[in-house]
Amino acid sequence: MKSGTTYLQSWLDQNSERLAEQGLLWNKSGANFRATDDLFGSAKPRPHLEGAWAAMKASLDSHAGDALISNELLAAAAPKKVARLVRRLRPAEVHVLITARDLARVVPSQWQTAMRNRGTVTWAQYVEDIFMSEPNEDSYYNWFWNRQDVPGIVSSWSRHVALDSLTVITVPPSGTSPTVLGERFCSVLSVDPTGFVDASMSNASLGAHSAELLRRMNAEIVSFDWAQHQLAIKNGLARRVLEGRADKEPSVGLTQRQHNAVRNAATAMVDRLRRMDVKVVGDLDDLIPGVDAYGTPADPADASDSDLLAAAIDGLVGIGKLYADLRIEGDERDEAGRPPRRRNKRPRPSVAS
Repeated sequence: MKSGTTYLQSWLDQNSERLAEQGLLWNKSGANFRATDDLFGSAKPRPHLEGAWAAMKASLDSHAGDALISNELLAAAAPKKVARLVRRLRPAEVHVLITARDLARVVPSQWQTAMRNRGTVTWAQYVEDIFMSEPNEDSYYNWFWNRQDVPGIVSSWSRHVALDSLTVITVPPSGTSPTVLGERFCSVLSVDPTGFVDASMSNASLGAHSAELLRRMNAEIVSFDWAQHQLAIKNGLARRVLEGRADKEPSVGLTQRQHNAVRNAATAMVDRLRRMDVKVVGDLDDLIPGVDAYGTPADPADASDSDLLAAAIDGLVGIGKLYADLRIEGDERDEAGRPPRRRNKRPRPSVAS
């Protein structure tokens, strides 16, 4: 997770026909998520799940060439789920591609994801839990490393897929064109990306003030069920409103002390990967943060009341506009679907000559 998957999935979606021309089947990212949720079962209600895996498997079985499934949540899948997926894909030969990114860039993104998904832990405590204290059941330690421990993910999948069928693809350093990641990814698939349309979608970040606003809101809206939170807060307020004001706010960042702890953890992780002798496309040094912290660090908890008020006002205005637009669109659809109104016919008055 947080390793270029959103970009890659959007890129693949926009170039599915070009992939098909080269013999690679890609069923679009939405179908991928629904299929794996249907296979594993999901506690969160999602539409169109029933039969999604069967439909995906039928398309895979009817395709004569290679096919691709992409879902970053598979990184943290329990061993039983990994075994079930590999078993259900037989008799196909399974190859696993794992994208990985510099941890100092992953951590702020992962914390923001937690805030979009009802998290309430402060930024400082989050970093402390993962990198600077002993793990415990109440911390985010296990949650984070289940998704970001690349050697652990390789080890988990290598119990069911041969090590020489596993490839780690590193996300290039910041400032590199995102197409480089796409080229690395395609090289493993034996696909030529020349002429591919660039992805227009990215997984945008929240500013420090907006992220802190979400964190505080999450503690106050515990009555929302998952569907309400996903539609109103995660996809509405966060993605469609607050992400648009990120350039007005400081970015979430690591202090030098925090950065050093993250860098040490990343270096240890890369050392483990080197000893595993797993195939790598890119450079494992891409996964080690530089010596100095990136940019000017901002702790979201330092946001002032006026900072939070500004974010909240933008949020209210944005949500109000979204609601109004949805009502207008709904009314227009209803009006378009109605039969023509019958006018009451009244007898015309006769005119005497």
